[in-house]
Amino acid sequence: MLDWVIVGGESDASARPMHPDWARSLHNQCAAAGVPFLFKQWGEWGQYVNEDHCTRCGEERQAHAWVDGVTAECGKCGPVDDDGSWSNWTGTPPTSSDGNVLERVAVMGWHGKKAAGRLLDGVQHDGFQR
Repeated sequence: MLDWVIVGGESDASARPMHPDWARSLHNQCAAAGVPFLFKQWGEWGQYVNEDHCTRCGEERQAHAWVDGVTAECGKCGPVDDDGSWSNWTGTPPTSSDGNVLERVAVMGWHGKKAAGRLLDGVQHDGFQR
């Protein structure tokens, strides 16, 4: 049996975004099993905040990426434009036939390790080994 689970995103120059559902799933499994859960950090990439975070006067200010919670594929993208379409750097997030981003896909923003923080769904998880 596991005694403790520590989760955290990557935090170097080549860090990849972590899908929030991966951390949520681990948290839920730990809660069900009575195992302490510590969410250490988002790493360089945190959850998308809003368009103001990543644009300034119509120009990209911060990197954004999409990550698929099922296939673990990811790609860089810009934010949603005023007309609802995605600004495109290297690839738009996968969409359904009606053009909506798939529910399993999360859009993450590059914040830097300190700014991205360590809150998962607004909660600090500080479980420690017994």
